[in-house]
Amino acid sequence: MKEIHIGVVIIAFNRLDLLEMLFDSLCCQKNNNIKGTFLIYVDYDEEGVILNDVNSLKDKYVKLNLNFIFRTKQLGLKVNVIDSVNDAFNNFSFDEILLLEDDLLLSPFAFNYIEQIISVVQDDHSVFGLSLYAQTSNPWNNWARNLSGEFLLSKVQFPCSWGSIIKRKYWMKFSISLVNYRITNFSKSIDLPKDIEAWNRGSSWKYELVLYCIKHNLYYIYPNCNYSIHLGNVGTHLNESSGAPLNSNLVSNEIDYESFIGTNSSSFFEFDVFFELLPYHFKGECFDKIGNDFTVDLFGLKSKYQNKKYCLTIKRCEHSICDFGNDIACNFNNIWFNIPGNTFHLAESNEIISTSNYELYYKYFVMNFRPNQKKKLLFSFIKYMFLRIL
Repeated sequence: MKEIHIGVVIIAFNRLDLLEMLFDSLCCQKNNNIKGTFLIYVDYDEEGVILNDVNSLKDKYVKLNLNFIFRTKQLGLKVNVIDSVNDAFNNFSFDEILLLEDDLLLSPFAFNYIEQIISVVQDDHSVFGLSLYAQTSNPWNNWARNLSGEFLLSKVQFPCSWGSIIKRKYWMKFSISLVNYRITNFSKSIDLPKDIEAWNRGSSWKYELVLYCIKHNLYYIYPNCNYSIHLGNVGTHLNESSGAPLNSNLVSNEIDYESFIGTNSSSFFEFDVFFELLPYHFKGECFDKIGNDFTVDLFGLKSKYQNKKYCLTIKRCEHSICDFGNDIACNFNNIWFNIPGNTFHLAESNEIISTSNYELYYKYFVMNFRPNQKKKLLFSFIKYMFLRIL
């Protein structure tokens, strides 16, 4: 295979120990076809934590040919990310940039993954970028997604900040849109997860990018196993009380994606920003009657139902067209295999009853634990509370 030259943009602060761990993982890459120009953008190193060690870092990691850019004032995460990616694309001829933050760790096979998928998606005009991180749970309620092997790769309308490849053409259009008009006006007409709505607009660089991807029907490719992990360190969007579930596994062997997916990504399953499978993936007698005039809300997080007449939901309904059970861990598999029961419902959107978070979490609990496990968990909880009282 021919060499692929990419820019590796690393967003750093003053965490030298974490940065060196990231460099170590970059030096251990098994792929020799990807050549990177490493650009480290340090957001105002006032105390010289990194600046004082620049020469020793360049000597230690001579294989990476490190280039450090130090900000003269603190820009904050959002501005530093956007300006750094713009700077890299404007001053170099990369077609793709690998965007990393200094508190990430990469699998030795991350570049193998990147090389294979870049060739597959190069002509796919719906792909904005490529995630190295596997989103195995829904980030908006932490429920496990339980995807099976056929979802080795999938498209999600949500950008990844824990290691991702960004395509020049789409980033530059996004960057121009930030200057020319307010993407945020578009948010009033769509349904967004409450967590996204609550993001700090001043520090989150992904808010406008989420809106841009939805507006222009663009996706990120996600693997179902991790080529990057977050080390769980406190930062701009992660504090000690956030309770964010962090995956701790990394891919330890090369995976042959090309033999699995062929030469294009048209067959990938597509998910919206709520991590719900898109309507056209559902077939059967119930759905033949209504076409794609419905939205999917199997996690129960939507409120506007995208102005669709029908909704496939976990919420209770006054009347339903079809009902499905919950015997399979992956929620939409219950619909695919027409599992009988009363957990999921296809109904008119105006028939949906407001359902409390407590009720939704109880349904999730029932779906994901066997009867004997539920008894053990309940007994353990009662015992724990009793001991605390004593």
